[in-house]
Amino acid sequence: MVEQRMKFLRYLMLIFVVGMFIILRKMSYSSRWTTMLKRPNLKPKMRFFTRSKQTFSDKYNLLRNESEVPFEVCNTFKYSPADWTLYELARYNYSLENTTCNNLYESLLEDEIMVYKKYGETLKRANKRVKWIVHTDGAITSLGCTKYTRECEPGPFYDYKRQMRIDTPPCCRRKIMQTLEQVSNHLNANNASYMIVGGYVISYVRSKGILHYDEDIDLVVDWKHWKTGNFQRCNECFDQKIRFSSDLERC
Repeated sequence: MVEQRMKFLRYLMLIFVVGMFIILRKMSYSSRWTTMLKRPNLKPKMRFFTRSKQTFSDKYNLLRNESEVPFEVCNTFKYSPADWTLYELARYNYSLENTTCNNLYESLLEDEIMVYKKYGETLKRANKRVKWIVHTDGAITSLGCTKYTRECEPGPFYDYKRQMRIDTPPCCRRKIMQTLEQVSNHLNANNASYMIVGGYVISYVRSKGILHYDEDIDLVVDWKHWKTGNFQRCNECFDQKIRFSSDLERC
């Protein structure tokens, strides 16, 4: 009789434990689904970028504000399509943004197949919509204009989706200005006469900087200097395939 009671109690205890397990599991699933229903289509991805040691300086008047070009503004960031630039307002957190801003953020940092024209040729290449990330502390992360990216790609083009002109990436314009600075300093050091012509002259008079849709600067050197020893030394540097202005500093 005692053994039967003990066996019955063990069965009762087992049923109780299994029942509690099932109830708790159902509560867990219910809570999880409730959370998912409250926040649909949110992707809990956190992206962190290594800050460069270089702090941002708009020495060459490269970027513009909301009164000059359209911005897409969210809680933790804002995006300037024309300037290829993402500005941090705070550390990105998907839970602080709505679905539109979360989708925008994810799309900006993925490669996108862009179709555009350059020198009369239609090109189709994968590019990121963001070339610069300007952090809250002034540091910048460059996703374009590295040793491994194409020269000034894709350059300015008209975005039919956004119905606006997309300008030359700011990192590219900055490299152009840095190269001009190094070249002109080198010519000055060797007493070579030169002048700047074309669109940059107009742009400099207007805004003290390069046109936002320009891809080059035209510099003319006096022909009298071409056969002099000083200019030959300059020319040895200029004949190199210079991709960064720092290459000129070694000359």
